[in-house]
Amino acid sequence: VAPDDMVVFALSAHGGPKDSSISGYGAPILADFSRRGDNASALDFWELQGLCKALPCQQVLWVIDTCFSGNAARDLVTVEISAQGVQATQGIGGPDAHRVAQGFGPAEGKAFAVVTAASSEEVSWDNPVHGGIFTVQLLTALRAAQGRKSIEQLVVKEVRPKVIQQSRDICRRRNDCTMPQQTPVFAYAGLGNQIKL
Repeated sequence: VAPDDMVVFALSAHGGPKDSSISGYGAPILADFSRRGDNASALDFWELQGLCKALPCQQVLWVIDTCFSGNAARDLVTVEISAQGVQATQGIGGPDAHRVAQGFGPAEGKAFAVVTAASSEEVSWDNPVHGGIFTVQLLTALRAAQGRKSIEQLVVKEVRPKVIQQSRDICRRRNDCTMPQQTPVFAYAGLGNQIKL
């Protein structure tokens, strides 16, 4: 990785909630995951966030399509949509994630962004025909934008509303949902809200 590179790290797997990892951030559940012992070889969302932030390049975009993936956005500025409009809030978690990549921040002009398929308490739905509803909507938006819009604009204004609506429709049809919707999360550090792809 060179300093002027952009790294896009895409992760699509099963995901475990906060209590599935020692850090309390949750973890991707991969094919070789084992609940026996401490599973020391398994990387959780906290470790992956630190590793992504520490890459020696100017731009890093981490896209995650797993259940409970919103945990990967902890300790970052998170963009939220409400009736009052769009606002940025600081996600507060454990201080250790900051120490993993303590040299990383806005002063260095770096850009780090995390886009997750679901919030920290939600599952990530699949469309039986097309695959993950988040991934399909994100790829569709990226193709249409052709690099003219930031990843923040795409996720907040185009991907998120469609995923919320589609997940609500799935829940209504199934009549047995414990999770009423799936809510993608966009979070960033430094200039991550300006990344274009």
